[in-house]
Amino acid sequence: MARKGIALVCLFLLASCTVFGLDLRLKLSGGLGYFNLKDINRALKGWEEVWKTRVQISPSWSLQGGGVKRFQIGAEFEGEVILFLNRRLAFSLGSGYLYGEVSEKSAQLTIQRGVSTYVYAHPAKVSAIPLIVSGYFFFPLGKKMSLFLKAGGGALWAKYIDRDGERLLPAVIFAYGSSPQFATARGSLFEFGLGAKYNVEKNVSFFFEATGRASRPKHFQGELPDGTTGTLYFYEEYIPTVKLWQARLRLLTAAPEGEIFRSVREAVVDLNGFSLKIGIMIQF
Repeated sequence: MARKGIALVCLFLLASCTVFGLDLRLKLSGGLGYFNLKDINRALKGWEEVWKTRVQISPSWSLQGGGVKRFQIGAEFEGEVILFLNRRLAFSLGSGYLYGEVSEKSAQLTIQRGVSTYVYAHPAKVSAIPLIVSGYFFFPLGKKMSLFLKAGGGALWAKYIDRDGERLLPAVIFAYGSSPQFATARGSLFEFGLGAKYNVEKNVSFFFEATGRASRPKHFQGELPDGTTGTLYFYEEYIPTVKLWQARLRLLTAAPEGEIFRSVREAVVDLNGFSLKIGIMIQF
């Protein structure tokens, strides 16, 4: 529904360009994004540490390879409708899509257990759809080149997914014993950026943009296998068999309690970071 509403608003603005003669421009961009994702990375690291410690204390086990890559790089796409008030000042309404994942190949361990070899995986994904109102200030550098600053804020709808899988070699497909954890939340988003624009034709420009991002959505909710609604919690759980405190992210109906749990709180999907994008700006 949010995406349909955004599309309708953008179509209304573009139609207004024709009716009222407004200086409206469509700005499309894509690039790479860096995300903090502290809670997710701690949980991935905890999963890896527990398995590696199990290998160390099991005489018939051996680690054959693998590991967990830090989850920080993703993709970002953005579209904006910009209203120019004059050559220097403009305002925009924009939306887009942020996405990142740690795939099965990037979060797996191959372990020899006696005569059998298992591959364990813990993939995770994050995505978000923002809706942002921004202001622009342009610094013309001649007829074709200009620098610009932008700042804005708005709302963001985020999703988090993870799951545990394993396969016994020579199988090539992972078996996932339970449903994936799927949780959603809404949060706020603030951005500040700078860039350079070059006019290749009268109505067409290319640009490069670097943008800083501040967004830490929490209160993630999702459906549990029994149909009830749970909250995504971050906590550390003591695993006595390996004598470690394992950082975890779990959908639960209530916060875990007891001596084997500590640092219990609602999980935060920390999207703080920055992005580097290139794109095109078209004047109507």
